[in-house]
Amino acid sequence: MADQHYDAIFVGEGLLTLAAAATLSKQGKSVLLLRGQAETGQEIPGEAFQYSLGPFIYFGFEKWGAMEGFFSKLAYPIPSLKKKGLLFHPLETLLQVVLPNNRISLHSDEDAYYDELKREFSSRSENLKTLLGHMAREAAFYYPYVGQFPQIETEGVAERINEWKKYIDYSQAIQQHQKSRGIELLDTHGISPQVREYINLLFLCAFQRPLETSSAFELMQLFSSLKKGGVRFFDGLPTLVNFFHQLIRSWGGTILSEGGTSKLDTRRADMEQLVLLKDGKVVTSPHIVIMKPVNKSRINFYFTLPNHIIPKPMNDVLLMTWDKNPPNTVEDLITIRLNPLKEDETASTNERFMTVSLLIRGEEQISELSRKYLQNRVMERLHWLIPFSEKKIKAITLPFKAKSSAAYFLSQNEWSGTTKEVMKGVFSYRQPRGRKNVYVVDSDRSNFMGWGTPFLAGHRLARLIDKSI
Repeated sequence: MADQHYDAIFVGEGLLTLAAAATLSKQGKSVLLLRGQAETGQEIPGEAFQYSLGPFIYFGFEKWGAMEGFFSKLAYPIPSLKKKGLLFHPLETLLQVVLPNNRISLHSDEDAYYDELKREFSSRSENLKTLLGHMAREAAFYYPYVGQFPQIETEGVAERINEWKKYIDYSQAIQQHQKSRGIELLDTHGISPQVREYINLLFLCAFQRPLETSSAFELMQLFSSLKKGGVRFFDGLPTLVNFFHQLIRSWGGTILSEGGTSKLDTRRADMEQLVLLKDGKVVTSPHIVIMKPVNKSRINFYFTLPNHIIPKPMNDVLLMTWDKNPPNTVEDLITIRLNPLKEDETASTNERFMTVSLLIRGEEQISELSRKYLQNRVMERLHWLIPFSEKKIKAITLPFKAKSSAAYFLSQNEWSGTTKEVMKGVFSYRQPRGRKNVYVVDSDRSNFMGWGTPFLAGHRLARLIDKSI
């Protein structure tokens, strides 16, 4: 006999699961959210660095975009979010990329962006412009479907059939581009190695994977996102997560915090069963959503510096390479984030906070000695980037903490490796064969760019579950 039964149980916490749980809770469904542990297991040095946790750029906040439609469906249109404490800063010049011989600012204005590329990649700028034009045309076809939230519910049989046909056409087209390699698209347009290095840096930041693993659809999504504009949340992911927690609880949902280890029992054909090992209670549900851990881990370093030494061309978010001899334990990407200034702060603010993130390669383990070495290398790059900054950039030292081997509640399950992939446009997941009530989704905690697709996917997942309850 179960201690509690729910309409849906979510294991692991991300944008998709939060969106789906909030949507179902608002519809009066009983929901249980089992929170996972922090993504990296690392601490941060106080609330001043909260902005550095989780994703730092979100897209889809443009008029009629995915964010506006999603929050409106939850009865919280974007203009009211700040009144609820969800503070964010709109972005136009989104970020800056620094290569050994190039410095490119990304603009949402297409002409300004092309001018940047022409200045920095003059010999290949026409090839790059042709490539970006091709991807823009393709994205313009997809965007009304994957980037915008449906504002009006369809009524009548004819409208529903028409929408269903559009959904099938878009889904098939997206799947075709998802199966095509992005690198082949670059080869078709004669993109030079220098430009590939630039695109690879953007791709590592956005998807936590090298360019070689990309699909053509991901490339289109990446560059289209850069033009849509976005926001940074002042306190990073925690402020967004807390907002969703309040919504879910206010509508009757249940949230269990970290540490409640769970075990999934797949022996029953009629219902999935979760045993909460922390207190021995058993909870059941006909629908189980499991969020896998992130496929890449980051290591963060924290600094303070006087605001006046930051060069004016430097944006609040910057990507750069190691230039020469990158450490073999991390990718050739250094992500720099300055804390965003709030409306009541000015450029004369004396002290700024800086977080530098490195993307760990594969299954590399970072020891205390390796961490110190990486921090020294990072400091060298910061002194190169910000002239006359020696002795002015101060590192904040944290106690060494090895990466936790159990990043989320769920480890390997007995059905691991026997799942099938299900693709529904931008919403894709894996299922144990023959178990249509189990959804295994990838973590999106590091999804920096993507048309607000986690929110769209979460809403679609909620609809799938709602129809079968």
